[in-house]
Amino acid sequence: MHGHRGDRGSVPPGNTLPSFGSALGYGVDVLEGDLQITDDGSVVFGHDNDLRTTPCAWAGRGPSSSALVSNMTDAELAQWDCHPELDGVQAPPHLHEVVGLSKTVGFNLELKRWGTEAADMYLPALIAEDEACGGCLAPRLIVQSFDWIGLEHVHDNYAAAFEIRLSLLAQAPRPDELEAAARWAQIWSPNQDIATATAIADAHALGLAVAPWTVNDEAQMQRLIDAGVDAIITDTPDVLLRVLGR
Repeated sequence: MHGHRGDRGSVPPGNTLPSFGSALGYGVDVLEGDLQITDDGSVVFGHDNDLRTTPCAWAGRGPSSSALVSNMTDAELAQWDCHPELDGVQAPPHLHEVVGLSKTVGFNLELKRWGTEAADMYLPALIAEDEACGGCLAPRLIVQSFDWIGLEHVHDNYAAAFEIRLSLLAQAPRPDELEAAARWAQIWSPNQDIATATAIADAHALGLAVAPWTVNDEAQMQRLIDAGVDAIITDTPDVLLRVLGR
């Protein structure tokens, strides 16, 4: 059970400490989240680079110099409040803040920026976090992306020293590419609509685990469980818990 952006269903917009904390309270197996990069080079959580497309609001003095995370310093990002309904400023959290929430939960983290240059910013930050906690992160880390070229770059340049699992996000079937990518990836993560029983069986035959997204309907959850998926990414961990009988 992967909590999509934490517990996005009950604690929107997700990718925040309150949302991740709520998901942990349900007992999710994995926290799923999205990674952005600030102008200072820090890795932080957030689905959108442009905070104007999110419920996050500027809480600093005077106008914000930019609404783009990629153009912000860490100090500027700290003045954006993603939970105005709560006391204090709930800014998009840094990687170390979320990793520090649990010593046991898994992490499924999407590289929102594409390309090899971005991958070369993300991976050193993840490796540094792993080293800072004595190797606690790598064994429970999945790195996912729709950018399969970027993921292959991660495999080719970092896998030997940083053993993590790589997950292929997919909006549409890509059978030929999937067969080739199965040589270096471990997980196929398709949109739930293309996760048919046949597609799941084909992925398993390639040695890939299957983790569809973003599944919030009970009937769909049960269909996918019956079809043999290995995990489900959901906004509503409470609903999935009920379906699983946990």
